[in-house]
Amino acid sequence: MIGRQDERGRGPEAAGHGAAAGDWEVRQVAEVINMKPKVYVETSVIGYLTSWPSGDLIVAARQKITHDWWRDAPAKYELMASDVVLREASTGDPHVLDQFAVLIELPILPSSQEAQDLVDALVPRGA
Repeated sequence: MIGRQDERGRGPEAAGHGAAAGDWEVRQVAEVINMKPKVYVETSVIGYLTSWPSGDLIVAARQKITHDWWRDAPAKYELMASDVVLREASTGDPHVLDQFAVLIELPILPSSQEAQDLVDALVPRGA
């Protein structure tokens, strides 16, 4: 990242590398520019992606939008899920194996008490 320092708190210019330091900075800026936005994939996305086509027009439209978005999403975004999504995807859905096949490809965010508090507040309200 920009401003990376060695163990003594010095950047590349402190090492006396002249042009190499400038090259290093250009590489670091390019790295930042090429970073993909992070997108948290929640359970309903996985559900729309893996369920059979619905006869309900609204649900079918959401499935189509999700499939279209998912086709290009990995190239545009850094997709990730959480252990909460894994737990939700494993409960009571006949497409659980399909859901796990999608989720296994995603990095899983570590648990935190703050995230669990949010889940405890939202899930009982149907979120």
